Amino acid sequence: MDPGLPDRVEEGAAEGAAFRAVTQPSRRTPAAIALAGLAVLAFALLVKQAAPSASEPTAGPIPEPSGAEAVTSSVLPVVAITSPSQGAPSRNPTVTPYPTFLAVPAEAGVTRLIPAGPTPVRLTISLPEGWKKASDAMYVKFGGVAPAGLSIGAWHLQDVNTVPCRWSSHEFADPPLMRTAQGQAEALSDWWGQDPGMLPYWNSPIAPIARKPQPTRIQGYAAWYVEVLIPSRLDLTECDAGQLVLWDTANGDARVSLGPGEIHRLWVVDVDSGPIVIDATSFHATSPADATELQAVIDSIAIEP
Repeated sequence: MDPGLPDRVEEGAAEGAAFRAVTQPSRRTPAAIALAGLAVLAFALLVKQAAPSASEPTAGPIPEPSGAEAVTSSVLPVVAITSPSQGAPSRNPTVTPYPTFLAVPAEAGVTRLIPAGPTPVRLTISLPEGWKKASDAMYVKFGGVAPAGLSIGAWHLQDVNTVPCRWSSHEFADPPLMRTAQGQAEALSDWWGQDPGMLPYWNSPIAPIARKPQPTRIQGYAAWYVEVLIPSRLDLTECDAGQLVLWDTANGDARVSLGPGEIHRLWVVDVDSGPIVIDATSFHATSPADATELQAVIDSIAIEP
């Protein structure tokens, strides 16, 4: 761990999102508020990137699946993780959905960002005017026309759902992967149905896709950078309770994305107390000004291990 001086992280236009706070009573107690994307986008998503410095990974568009086209190297994961052996779990028609909560106005200026999940790590960010607090772990800015919007959040993960569309099946990434920042990045880049051992994109109607992790730094800390796309053709009616649950924490918090076309820009940060994930999201409808604003919020992050 090398706190050093703050580094500017990747410049980008990963597009905007609105969010849902969620609690799953049937999971761990105490049940806690968690967050989710709330906007639906029916278009293919393009990500515009400004040129990063030499120490930062180069980001770009994640290709949308099209028929049986070959998976390009840019979306192949580093390591294939455990996947169901008999196909996708069946949709659970009786599972209870995660409830939603409203975000409340947040004051502009330096604000604490407390990762969801038990961890001593604390962060601060500088928020412009117009942002809202969805929880201690997530702040959002809603756009004027859905699905435009922005978010910044922090998480201490316990599980990554390898089949997030069928999240009630509890098909999780291998536990050893969750012990390190690199392992978590591999889990977050290897959603079931998108690994190189399977027919390319065959499962894309219910699976996110992602780029392979890249080593980087964020605000002086070693990290792994991953981009995750919720494809525009993803059919939420095929998912448990109509929800896509990407990961959860030991507190019972969960990250639920309900927006096809949503992009997550993830930094899995290597801190002494265990990895944390910084999650910045946006959509294709995000304006250039809002994309610049989100980057400024990311650049303002300070990490207190």
